[in-house]
Amino acid sequence: MLRFNKWTIALIAGMIAYSGGAGYLTASFLETGRSVRAMGMGNSFVAVAGDVDCLYYNPAGLADLKGMQLLFTYAQLAQQIEGVGIGDGSAVIGTPLKNTKGVLGGSWSNLSLAGFYYEDTYSVGYAQYINKNTCVGVAGKMLRLGYQGEDVDNNSFFQTNGKTKQGFAIDAGVLAVLNPQLTVGASIKNIISPNMALGQVEDKPPQVIRAGLTYDLGPKTPVLVSAEFNTDQTQNEMNGGAEVSL
Repeated sequence: MLRFNKWTIALIAGMIAYSGGAGYLTASFLETGRSVRAMGMGNSFVAVAGDVDCLYYNPAGLADLKGMQLLFTYAQLAQQIEGVGIGDGSAVIGTPLKNTKGVLGGSWSNLSLAGFYYEDTYSVGYAQYINKNTCVGVAGKMLRLGYQGEDVDNNSFFQTNGKTKQGFAIDAGVLAVLNPQLTVGASIKNIISPNMALGQVEDKPPQVIRAGLTYDLGPKTPVLVSAEFNTDQTQNEMNGGAEVSL
């Protein structure tokens, strides 16, 4: 069984970058994925519509919700490492608004290293069709992170720079139905991105640009095929997947 102290665990988890000489501590709200359905489709989800998890990938997709949806997810990560409790959970809700063309969504997500570090994201999104075939969406987010525990309380860095940080970010997206089978979509995550570092350095959540399509093979072949390109300015990815309705 592997054993690590708390600071080493944090580094292994990829959550923290620390430089004692420079005097800073960063955590960047990295992309971890929020939807089991999206991960099952290879994380090619930007052109999917009518799913409450569109709030995370492309808020425009909320516009196709036909009724209220509520979803909870939770995963315990790094279970093979003794003494580590890395939790990744979320709750998301979406509902059409009465007497309007719009759909409202809200979510909370949390990534935490038990007893030491946490990230919380609170999102509120809105989407609607602007014409028969095109919808747009936007989401505002409050990001909050914090460090806790005896090691943190007694550390001079945290005594100087504080233990928590919060900021605000914005996502936006668009979807267009080109024909009954083909839909294209694009989104930008963190158009406005706050500095979430503690200390004398800049650390902003990455701006992620997505563009992709879905193709419905039709009622006789209930398969939805998807493809997506995304980039965060440091690396590019091309993802694809398919979903079979039973």
